[in-house]
Amino acid sequence: MIFPSKLKVALSQLVNNSPSIRKLGAQTICSLKPPEELPLIREAFRLEKNHGVAKWLARTLGEMNDTDSTHLLEARLRILEDGDLRDWVSVSLNMLRGFKGRKCILRLLESSDPFINKEGLILSWNNPKVGGRNTVQQKLLLESQDSSVRRWASLVIGSQKGFKPDEQIIEHLSDPDYLALEWTEHVMTGIVPNEAIETLNRNLDHQQPRVREWAINALASCGIPGMFNLLIQQYKKETDVFCKDAVIRSLQPISSTSESIEFFLSCAKTETSPVILSALIYLAANDSSLLKNTSLKRAIFANIDRTDNISLKIALAQACAANLKSSDLELLQQLDNPEDAKIALEMFSNLPPDTGKELQILASQMKIVRGMNMDSHNSECDVAILIAKKEEFRYFLELIDDYTSNEDSETSITSYHFQLRREEALPVRIVALFAGGMGNERSALYTQELIRKSRPNILVNIGIAGGLHEDVKLGDIVVANQVDNYLAGSKAIPANNEMGFEYRLSGDPFKTTASLVKKIMNLEFAYSGAFTELKKRCKEDSEKIITINREGYINKSLMRQEPTTEDGHVACGPSVGASESFITWLKNNRDRSYLAIEMESAGSALAIHEFYPDTQHLVVRGISDFADERKNELDLTGNGEFRQLAMRNATRLLFLFLKSTDAMTVK
Repeated sequence: MIFPSKLKVALSQLVNNSPSIRKLGAQTICSLKPPEELPLIREAFRLEKNHGVAKWLARTLGEMNDTDSTHLLEARLRILEDGDLRDWVSVSLNMLRGFKGRKCILRLLESSDPFINKEGLILSWNNPKVGGRNTVQQKLLLESQDSSVRRWASLVIGSQKGFKPDEQIIEHLSDPDYLALEWTEHVMTGIVPNEAIETLNRNLDHQQPRVREWAINALASCGIPGMFNLLIQQYKKETDVFCKDAVIRSLQPISSTSESIEFFLSCAKTETSPVILSALIYLAANDSSLLKNTSLKRAIFANIDRTDNISLKIALAQACAANLKSSDLELLQQLDNPEDAKIALEMFSNLPPDTGKELQILASQMKIVRGMNMDSHNSECDVAILIAKKEEFRYFLELIDDYTSNEDSETSITSYHFQLRREEALPVRIVALFAGGMGNERSALYTQELIRKSRPNILVNIGIAGGLHEDVKLGDIVVANQVDNYLAGSKAIPANNEMGFEYRLSGDPFKTTASLVKKIMNLEFAYSGAFTELKKRCKEDSEKIITINREGYINKSLMRQEPTTEDGHVACGPSVGASESFITWLKNNRDRSYLAIEMESAGSALAIHEFYPDTQHLVVRGISDFADERKNELDLTGNGEFRQLAMRNATRLLFLFLKSTDAMTVK
């Protein structure tokens, strides 16, 4: 058997159906920069829907100075909203255009607008024309109130030649925004000053796993005696698999010691995670003494036999990418017996030798794979719906004709399955469950479980919310284009008030799927007849449900005869909004454009962002109160009449959207 080169492994990963594997391939290709594969890289970028993969392909095109891809990148930039991919496409275009001059960038850096500041920093990244006053201004932006500006300032400064972390950079190891903190750890890795070690040690206990992961990487690069023992202790208490992976890989310099081998053997015997197995195989591929350790090899492959096929492919890809020598193939040839191992090995050994033909085949495969991703019936359901509370779920089920329930034997979680019939189209297959309580943490956990089990194309977080804007009334429906975990990364600072402190907000905003929001907001015009019927049904509900002073609420402009639908920003956090002063403080200190406030959707957004980035996300909320002193009165009206109306209105809108549009093909 002839093992493929690192490049061939990366190319095969690039056409895989799993975005995590495609990302591995894109990162490898970015490091290799193979000129002969530029047509394929362009095609991969054009077809790639996952932003985490696409940004590495965009960066590759820029670093390879592929001017033929300029129009392709410009076209993608025009349809992108603010976000990580947009930033890196801008970086690539700056490289392809020969970099902006320092005077132009200095004007952007000196602006009072944070958005413009970030644009200047993006144009500064790896820019050979930047220096002098630009660098001084970049350092000033490290203290920006905008967290995304601080992130890019840290990355840009840390990417400059001769960079050495100074006191100002070290301070950002305690930045309230975890991404700014993580990016600072990233640029510091390999050049950690002694003054930073204590803070990095503290960051090993940070609540955000990516902060812990980069703290591990940075500390491992210090070379301080006793550091590797500290990291092994970190492994034993770690809950995040990628942090564990970082610890194992950090031990490569001492992988041949008896203490390390004993630790690796312990991991191999107890871990079944493909990420951990990948790390162990990677180390073995780079250390002949580990390859000769029969006990370690048996322990690794005993666990690999219990993993699924894709997991095995990831582990094998890592090993192949490490360029195993032909004399070391015994390690991987032991996998020839399990059937799934044969399939995985064929993935890497049967690529055609002719480069031109290979390009054609891989490009064709990419189109097939992307087509599979667009086909909703590859998953067990089309749409998964998460609802926080039993009361909301009860009102939701009232609008369903027939459903079946299923209790999961592993988790004891009960899910509810039904279909929405559509004219001249396949029915929409839906699975729904309620989390049994409010809160982002609970929402994140149930979202992960719901997506893991059901593999939906769309995850919908639906429920009731408090209105925060004059444009929304009782019973109206808010479709979030952004949900903001407003207390994430907040900092308690001294203040001259009764408490002696106040919160400085940082927040963690997440965009929902823009294409879904646009379609749902166009229902009124694209499906006017069905939308008119929706408003009629909602009005009938209102007349039936609101039994106490309905006309009085309408006359006071607190509700409408028929609900309206608005899209915008939604605040999400641990606090129930029931105070006008709290809402005023929140809007003044965070986002004056908030339409509503609730307690769950940011948890779903985080879970999707971290673990299932290919899953589309929609947040629909019915307004049941105004999140101020009137909340208690409205909640008690008719024993929750406004909550019932709000939930029914939101559910009716969602069902109309799913039945009327081909939502599952939207990307």
